[in-house]
Amino acid sequence: MDALLTDFTSGYYEEAGIYIKEYIDEIHAKLKEDKDFFLFLYGDPSEAFSSYLSPDLLSKYSQLFDDAEKAVAKKPEILARVKVARLGVDIAELEASRKNINDRYRLLIPNEEGKKIINPLVTTLLDNFKAISAKNNITLMNEMGFTVTEYLANYMSALEVIRMPNVAMGKKVFTITKPKKYAKEDPLALTDGALGGSSFYANWLGYEGNDMEVVVDLGEPMNISTISLAFLQVTNHIVFFPEKVTYSGSLDNQHFENFGTINNPFPLTKESKVNDIQFFKLDFDKRNAQYIKVQAKNTNTPYWHHAAGLPSWLFADEIIIN
Repeated sequence: MDALLTDFTSGYYEEAGIYIKEYIDEIHAKLKEDKDFFLFLYGDPSEAFSSYLSPDLLSKYSQLFDDAEKAVAKKPEILARVKVARLGVDIAELEASRKNINDRYRLLIPNEEGKKIINPLVTTLLDNFKAISAKNNITLMNEMGFTVTEYLANYMSALEVIRMPNVAMGKKVFTITKPKKYAKEDPLALTDGALGGSSFYANWLGYEGNDMEVVVDLGEPMNISTISLAFLQVTNHIVFFPEKVTYSGSLDNQHFENFGTINNPFPLTKESKVNDIQFFKLDFDKRNAQYIKVQAKNTNTPYWHHAAGLPSWLFADEIIIN
């Protein structure tokens, strides 16, 4: 098998083959070493950031592809093949940056004046991914119909969100209803600054068959006028947007004033997008509050769905308060 793989990489990628073969060998070696890691069919890069897609290994893979591109820089056809082979690493690096897993992989970095700016690595990765996908007619991110265009639009939204002022960042969160399985069932996933992607494995707090009710403690009374929370939809996995989301505030964590309710602008139908993300944002007249309650009503699995009768999931991401 090793000889066959060497024959293919050296034949298809020519001088770049030695680097791509090393990249493949590194992945195989790590997976063989990590016996507890399950390589899931519908997996997401975020599942492997502590395994074969660790920050150190991602940096190594990226360097190997840099070397591979240099090796065939004067051969446009072969270089194009290398760039397509690199797309998987590019996506993994983008998702690592979305989760802010270390100083290299994060969405924002400080400039010389200390001001937060978009990480140039992220900008380069997005530009390359867009150009290479378009050139090679790559239109889908997964078998659920999530398109490259939607992925790029979603990522740009994430960049807008992460740049918003957010007094909830790093604040304590208490969950009244119980989350299940994902994001280690830790409600602090809502205020940790790590944004979820198109898969529910990526930093989404999940609730199965029950509504979501959490309280964010801002630490002290603050004047606020905007609350926003992202929700995920993956209809074939019984993950739906909430029917509605209600935001309220309190100074004593006992008596809450209703700030308003956002109804789902895209109610579930047979024609709903299989894979999508929506922000439930509420703007209101300035209020003074320390405790912010979020109540999201789960959407019941409809009779026409292939999983009718089973409990549905609700997945929420970063809460933005300003």
